[in-house]
Amino acid sequence: THQEFVSSSLNRSRYWARSLRGWRYFDGASPNPAHRALGVLEEAGYVEAVITQNVDGLHQRAGSRNVIDLHGRNDEVVCLTCSRSRPRAGYQEELEEVNSTWMDTYLPPQEVMDIRADGDAHLDVSSFDGFVVPPCKDCGGVWKPRVVFFGGSLNSAVKLQAQNALLGAQALLVMGTSAKVFSAFSLVKLAAQAGKPVAVVNIGETRADPLISPALRMHLRCSEALLALCRHLGLQV
Repeated sequence: THQEFVSSSLNRSRYWARSLRGWRYFDGASPNPAHRALGVLEEAGYVEAVITQNVDGLHQRAGSRNVIDLHGRNDEVVCLTCSRSRPRAGYQEELEEVNSTWMDTYLPPQEVMDIRADGDAHLDVSSFDGFVVPPCKDCGGVWKPRVVFFGGSLNSAVKLQAQNALLGAQALLVMGTSAKVFSAFSLVKLAAQAGKPVAVVNIGETRADPLISPALRMHLRCSEALLALCRHLGLQV
């Protein structure tokens, strides 16, 4: 959680050690057909904006231009003291440089890993005492990924940007989320209150289901629904 990260140097060591291990897998991820279809739909004028809870930047890689990263981006880090930001890739190099001995000891080569959506990797390591977390060279502060951890607050400017994008659109399409997190559910509520059509594409129940018409509820995979929509519109993905 956010509080655990900011309150404990041990927790920060644990986080960055796991992230160091998972970063190359996270950074090497590629957009899937759903990402690419959204980019095509935006280019054709059907999508006004993409508001995403994901932190991987794959929508941008797939060609979407107007992307609102509701929970931030994992490819940047920010200093909690002076607010300086830098690319995560550069911080990765620094982490690897100062922890080369620790990596040789605790991180034997592995082909299969348990990787979370934010690049966090499971490690069977009992102690992180020897792991070094490099501080900000400008002020000595703590580096944190530019993402919203559980218990953290959304950036107010990003929240307003998402709300304005929603209110300026004709409808809302909710895809691939249970909408259990309030940051996402609040946008569904806002759309419903504004009288905008809301469609949901997700396998499994969502928190948004009671607010929408059953006719606009589809139990499909995102790629399946979006590729079918593109075909219907005569768009090549």
